[in-house]
Amino acid sequence: MNTAAVRVALALASGLGTCVLVVACSSSTSPTSSTPAPAALSLSNAAAVAGAADMHCAGKLTEVSQAVCHATPPAAEAGAADADTDGGAGKATPDYGPTQPGSEGEDDDCKYHVTWQSTAVAENADVTFQIVATVRKDGSPLQGATPYAEVYLNDMHPAPNTKVATTETTPGTYTLGPVRFDAAGHWNVRFHFNDQCTDSEQSPHGHAAFFVKVP
Repeated sequence: MNTAAVRVALALASGLGTCVLVVACSSSTSPTSSTPAPAALSLSNAAAVAGAADMHCAGKLTEVSQAVCHATPPAAEAGAADADTDGGAGKATPDYGPTQPGSEGEDDDCKYHVTWQSTAVAENADVTFQIVATVRKDGSPLQGATPYAEVYLNDMHPAPNTKVATTETTPGTYTLGPVRFDAAGHWNVRFHFNDQCTDSEQSPHGHAAFFVKVP
Protein backbone atom coordinates (compact mmCIF):
# COMPACT_ATOMS: atom_id res chain seq x y z
CA MET A 1 0.00 0.00 0.00
CA ASN A 2 1.42 3.40 -0.96
CA THR A 3 1.91 6.25 1.49
CA ALA A 4 -1.21 8.17 0.34
CA ALA A 5 -3.46 5.13 0.85
CA VAL A 6 -2.09 4.57 4.34
CA ARG A 7 -2.86 8.16 5.27
CA VAL A 8 -6.48 7.80 4.02
CA ALA A 9 -7.00 4.58 5.99
CA LEU A 10 -5.65 6.12 9.17
CA ALA A 11 -7.89 9.16 8.74
CA LEU A 12 -10.99 6.96 8.29
CA ALA A 13 -10.15 4.87 11.34
CA SER A 14 -9.60 7.99 13.42
CA GLY A 15 -12.94 9.44 12.31
CA LEU A 16 -14.80 6.18 13.07
CA GLY A 17 -13.31 6.05 16.56
CA THR A 18 -14.42 9.61 17.19
CA CYS A 19 -17.93 8.82 16.02
CA VAL A 20 -18.21 5.78 18.30
CA LEU A 21 -16.98 7.82 21.24
CA VAL A 22 -19.55 10.56 20.57
CA VAL A 23 -22.39 8.05 20.33
CA ALA A 24 -21.40 6.40 23.60
CA CYS A 25 -21.19 9.71 25.41
CA SER A 26 -24.50 10.87 23.99
CA SER A 27 -26.21 7.68 25.19
CA SER A 28 -24.86 7.99 28.73
CA THR A 29 -26.20 11.52 29.17
CA SER A 30 -29.72 10.99 27.77
CA PRO A 31 -32.53 11.87 30.26
CA THR A 32 -34.22 9.03 32.14
CA SER A 33 -37.99 8.75 32.57
CA SER A 34 -39.57 8.88 36.03
CA THR A 35 -43.06 8.42 37.44
CA PRO A 36 -44.46 11.73 38.72
CA ALA A 37 -45.46 11.87 42.36
CA PRO A 38 -49.23 11.72 42.95
CA ALA A 39 -50.84 15.11 43.35
CA ALA A 40 -51.66 16.12 46.90
CA LEU A 41 -55.36 16.03 47.77
CA SER A 42 -57.13 19.33 48.30
CA LEU A 43 -58.91 18.62 51.59
CA SER A 44 -61.26 20.57 53.83
CA ASN A 45 -64.09 20.05 56.32
CA ALA A 46 -66.47 22.26 54.32
CA ALA A 47 -68.93 19.36 53.96
CA ALA A 48 -69.29 18.91 57.73
CA VAL A 49 -72.71 19.76 59.17
CA ALA A 50 -72.65 22.28 62.01
CA GLY A 51 -74.01 21.21 65.38
CA ALA A 52 -73.25 20.80 69.05
CA ALA A 53 -70.24 18.64 69.83
CA ASP A 54 -71.16 15.10 70.78
CA MET A 55 -70.48 14.36 74.46
CA HIS A 56 -71.37 10.68 74.71
CA CYS A 57 -67.84 9.78 75.84
CA ALA A 58 -67.59 12.37 78.61
CA GLY A 59 -66.05 10.58 81.59
CA LYS A 60 -65.82 7.28 79.70
CA LEU A 61 -62.73 5.57 78.32
CA THR A 62 -62.97 2.09 76.85
CA GLU A 63 -59.78 0.04 76.67
CA VAL A 64 -59.43 -2.32 73.74
CA SER A 65 -58.30 -5.93 74.13
CA GLN A 66 -56.95 -7.80 71.13
CA ALA A 67 -57.84 -11.01 72.95
CA VAL A 68 -61.56 -10.46 72.32
CA CYS A 69 -61.15 -9.74 68.59
CA HIS A 70 -62.67 -13.11 67.71
CA ALA A 71 -63.80 -14.19 71.15
CA THR A 72 -67.10 -16.05 71.51
CA PRO A 73 -69.39 -14.15 73.88
CA PRO A 74 -70.43 -15.87 77.12
CA ALA A 75 -73.67 -17.89 76.97
CA ALA A 76 -75.64 -15.16 78.75
CA GLU A 77 -74.47 -12.53 76.28
CA ALA A 78 -75.10 -14.85 73.37
CA GLY A 79 -78.68 -15.37 74.54
CA ALA A 80 -79.22 -11.63 74.73
CA ALA A 81 -77.71 -11.18 71.26
CA ASP A 82 -80.01 -13.84 69.81
CA ALA A 83 -83.00 -11.83 70.96
CA ASP A 84 -81.78 -8.83 68.95
CA THR A 85 -80.97 -10.14 65.52
CA ASP A 86 -80.99 -8.67 62.05
CA GLY A 87 -83.90 -10.10 60.07
CA GLY A 88 -83.63 -13.51 61.69
CA ALA A 89 -80.14 -14.03 60.28
CA GLY A 90 -78.80 -14.93 63.71
CA LYS A 91 -76.35 -12.01 63.80
CA ALA A 92 -76.62 -9.46 66.60
CA THR A 93 -77.57 -5.97 65.50
CA PRO A 94 -74.58 -3.62 66.02
CA ASP A 95 -75.00 -1.04 68.75
CA TYR A 96 -74.60 2.15 66.70
CA GLY A 97 -74.73 5.59 68.27
CA PRO A 98 -76.36 8.61 66.62
CA THR A 99 -74.72 10.26 63.62
CA GLN A 100 -72.56 13.18 64.76
CA PRO A 101 -72.26 16.72 63.37
CA GLY A 102 -68.87 18.30 62.77
CA SER A 103 -65.67 16.77 61.45
CA GLU A 104 -64.35 15.04 64.56
CA GLY A 105 -65.59 12.99 67.47
CA GLU A 106 -65.33 9.72 69.34
CA ASP A 107 -66.36 6.32 68.08
CA ASP A 108 -69.57 4.81 69.46
CA ASP A 109 -67.79 2.79 72.17
CA CYS A 110 -65.31 5.54 73.20
CA LYS A 111 -62.20 3.66 72.02
CA TYR A 112 -60.94 6.00 69.31
CA HIS A 113 -60.90 9.67 68.37
CA VAL A 114 -61.72 10.23 64.70
CA THR A 115 -61.29 13.29 62.48
CA TRP A 116 -62.14 13.54 58.81
CA GLN A 117 -61.73 15.83 55.82
CA SER A 118 -62.68 15.37 52.20
CA THR A 119 -62.12 16.63 48.72
CA ALA A 120 -64.86 18.90 47.32
CA VAL A 121 -68.30 17.35 47.82
CA ALA A 122 -70.88 17.66 45.05
CA GLU A 123 -73.72 15.56 43.73
CA ASN A 124 -72.50 12.71 41.49
CA ALA A 125 -68.83 13.62 41.97
CA ASP A 126 -66.12 11.25 43.18
CA VAL A 127 -65.10 12.20 46.71
CA THR A 128 -62.05 11.08 48.68
CA PHE A 129 -62.02 11.14 52.47
CA GLN A 130 -58.99 11.47 54.69
CA ILE A 131 -59.47 9.92 58.14
CA VAL A 132 -57.15 10.33 61.12
CA ALA A 133 -57.81 7.91 64.00
CA THR A 134 -56.06 7.79 67.38
CA VAL A 135 -56.41 5.52 70.39
CA ARG A 136 -58.10 7.49 73.19
CA LYS A 137 -56.22 5.63 75.92
CA ASP A 138 -52.82 7.06 74.98
CA GLY A 139 -53.26 9.21 71.85
CA SER A 140 -51.26 6.81 69.67
CA PRO A 141 -52.18 6.44 65.98
CA LEU A 142 -54.63 3.66 65.18
CA GLN A 143 -52.49 1.68 62.75
CA GLY A 144 -53.50 -1.13 60.42
CA ALA A 145 -57.22 -0.63 61.05
CA THR A 146 -58.25 -0.79 57.34
CA PRO A 147 -61.32 1.44 57.67
CA TYR A 148 -64.28 1.27 55.33
CA ALA A 149 -67.28 3.57 54.99
CA GLU A 150 -70.97 2.76 55.25
CA VAL A 151 -72.66 5.59 53.30
CA TYR A 152 -76.39 6.24 53.06
CA LEU A 153 -78.86 9.10 52.76
CA ASN A 154 -81.55 7.13 54.62
CA ASP A 155 -82.46 3.51 55.28
CA MET A 156 -83.75 3.11 51.73
CA HIS A 157 -81.08 5.08 49.90
CA PRO A 158 -77.48 3.80 50.09
CA ALA A 159 -74.66 5.32 48.08
CA PRO A 160 -73.79 3.79 44.69
CA ASN A 161 -71.16 1.05 44.65
CA THR A 162 -67.92 2.75 43.54
CA LYS A 163 -65.37 0.07 44.55
CA VAL A 164 -63.95 2.16 47.36
CA ALA A 165 -60.29 1.55 48.24
CA THR A 166 -58.47 2.44 51.47
CA THR A 167 -54.81 3.41 51.84
CA GLU A 168 -52.90 4.09 55.06
CA THR A 169 -50.70 7.03 54.06
CA THR A 170 -48.99 7.47 57.45
CA PRO A 171 -49.64 5.62 60.72
CA GLY A 172 -53.27 6.18 61.67
CA THR A 173 -54.02 8.36 58.62
CA TYR A 174 -56.10 6.87 55.80
CA THR A 175 -57.49 7.93 52.45
CA LEU A 176 -60.75 6.30 51.40
CA GLY A 177 -62.49 6.67 48.06
CA PRO A 178 -63.98 7.24 45.67
CA VAL A 179 -67.35 7.79 47.37
CA ARG A 180 -70.19 9.16 45.26
CA PHE A 181 -73.31 10.90 46.56
CA ASP A 182 -76.12 10.67 44.01
CA ALA A 183 -78.53 13.12 45.68
CA ALA A 184 -78.42 16.34 47.65
CA GLY A 185 -78.97 16.25 51.40
CA HIS A 186 -77.33 15.39 54.70
CA TRP A 187 -75.77 11.96 54.26
CA ASN A 188 -74.62 9.55 56.96
CA VAL A 189 -71.03 8.31 56.61
CA ARG A 190 -70.09 5.67 59.15
CA PHE A 191 -66.42 4.78 59.33
CA HIS A 192 -65.65 1.25 60.56
CA PHE A 193 -62.25 0.21 61.91
CA ASN A 194 -60.83 -3.30 62.35
CA ASP A 195 -63.84 -4.92 60.75
CA GLN A 196 -62.16 -8.34 60.93
CA CYS A 197 -62.88 -8.32 64.66
CA THR A 198 -66.17 -9.06 66.36
CA ASP A 199 -68.21 -5.98 67.23
CA SER A 200 -68.21 -5.70 71.00
CA GLU A 201 -67.31 -3.00 73.49
CA GLN A 202 -63.75 -4.16 74.24
CA SER A 203 -63.04 -5.45 70.73
CA PRO A 204 -60.73 -3.46 68.41
CA HIS A 205 -63.71 -3.09 66.07
CA GLY A 206 -64.96 0.50 66.21
CA HIS A 207 -67.33 2.76 64.27
CA ALA A 208 -68.19 6.44 64.18
CA ALA A 209 -70.78 8.14 61.95
CA PHE A 210 -70.80 11.75 60.75
CA PHE A 211 -73.17 13.88 58.67
CA VAL A 212 -71.85 14.99 55.26
CA LYS A 213 -73.60 17.85 53.50
CA VAL A 214 -74.15 17.39 49.76
CA PRO A 215 -75.37 20.58 48.04
